[in-house]
Amino acid sequence: MKKFGLALVLSVAPALLLAGADHILISEIVLQPSSSPTSHAEYVKLYNPTDNAVDLTNYYLTDATDTTNDKFYYRLPEGANFWSAGGSDFIARFPQGFSIAGKSEVIIATGTASAYQTYYGTEANLSIKGDFLQAISGQTTKGTAPYYLDNSKETLVLFYWDGSSSTVKDVDYTLWGDLSGAVDKSGVSGYVSETPVNQQKFMPTHVDGQKLQRISEEGSEPSSGGNGITGHDETGEDLSATWRVVSVGFTKPKLASISHTPTNPTTSDSIKFMADVTDDTTIVSVQLIYIIDHNQKTATMNLTTGNTYSVTLPPVSTPDTLYYIVRAEDITNLISTSNLDMVLITTPPEPLTIAKVRENWSEYLGTTVTLRGVVTIGKDILRTNQISGYFQDYTGKGLNLYESLNASITLDRGDSIEVTGGLEEYNGVYELTGWGSSLKTLATNVPISGIAEVLISDILADPSKWEGSLVLIKGEVVERADNIGGGSNVVIEDVSGRITVRIWNTTNALFNSLGILVNTHMDSL
Repeated sequence: MKKFGLALVLSVAPALLLAGADHILISEIVLQPSSSPTSHAEYVKLYNPTDNAVDLTNYYLTDATDTTNDKFYYRLPEGANFWSAGGSDFIARFPQGFSIAGKSEVIIATGTASAYQTYYGTEANLSIKGDFLQAISGQTTKGTAPYYLDNSKETLVLFYWDGSSSTVKDVDYTLWGDLSGAVDKSGVSGYVSETPVNQQKFMPTHVDGQKLQRISEEGSEPSSGGNGITGHDETGEDLSATWRVVSVGFTKPKLASISHTPTNPTTSDSIKFMADVTDDTTIVSVQLIYIIDHNQKTATMNLTTGNTYSVTLPPVSTPDTLYYIVRAEDITNLISTSNLDMVLITTPPEPLTIAKVRENWSEYLGTTVTLRGVVTIGKDILRTNQISGYFQDYTGKGLNLYESLNASITLDRGDSIEVTGGLEEYNGVYELTGWGSSLKTLATNVPISGIAEVLISDILADPSKWEGSLVLIKGEVVERADNIGGGSNVVIEDVSGRITVRIWNTTNALFNSLGILVNTHMDSL
């Protein structure tokens, strides 16, 4: 049998332990009462632990092992001596086209559907009597007794046969009471050696009002070199440890909606794990059991809201693959473990810079990007009816920040910000738009870095190279005209040429928005 989750003590290599179940499992068996049609409680429950539906057309179920007369299910391909032919035994095939959905259960009434419904008040998914097919067409392979499962000792096997191969494949193998019904195909043509009968383990039996229930993984069952549908030695499970007698009304905790965020974490991210856990009694613990950097660790998941339990792990220092399961236990000591999942933790990508965006403008134009930088021109400076500002990063390159007027947005010079928006171009100006709702102010009064000292001739030679950037020019004021269109035009000259610098009154750098001189020091220049 394949593991029904992950061992509770991860003491060997993760590759062996952290393997989710990949085939159908027998998860519950009720042996009694079965004394009459009105007190017929027998059923078998199957569970599909995989994510995908499994077609059961070529699956068979049998309790008809007869070790005394050498009649075994694996002889089905021979067409004879494959069942005991007893009235209270059966070997039967699932209905054509019947499938079991991923992460789902199927209840099989071993008698009739009506007998099951009379006893439990609900409908079974299938019944041996009414829905299962004879193992071989034209032969009767289902006994006539109203009940099948022996209360004291028997073997129940789920197996696969494609109808033409000379061998069958074990899917799940159970045994209770004693070893008298044990099967060992060692030495049989076409099969590899299995666990010797005297080394096999069996489940206990139960009384009325109880059932046998799988409580955890398949223990020490060999995971390779067997006759199982996934290569396991299905006879090697320690059934005495992986099954338990419980009240017929108790079920294991149910796990659903297991997830983590962020979906693609990096070494700079904390990772939050979440799972929905429900139970018919009381949940006593939910744990995240994980392996990172070859070390097994356990973290307690706490109830956060509704049925959701969560835990957040801190960032790891190096890229790695984190393997994990969720384990839930209820007050009756029933345990559920999820299938293995894993999270690939990568190195964070290099932050996108404004310089890279500008240098590859045709590639980025029209895309949405996230950028960080320091505000060089804030809100209500260039425009008062819209937000039009600038920011630049350590590369010394900047972008226009354009957004609809929004009173709740604060954007001041020296604010270190992170913004996400679309890249657009308007009259040669490179703009980031639609960023208002994403604005994160990381710090304030941050010195602006990457300010380049340039010659006027450099700007005149290639204005687009410096568009959006805060630069330093050293020269002399040779001309000045004030209060022209809401600002001043100042002509500066250095050794390489002249350039006009526009100083808007809204900046309060020279005049204010009323046209009143407010900076006498600059005026003296």
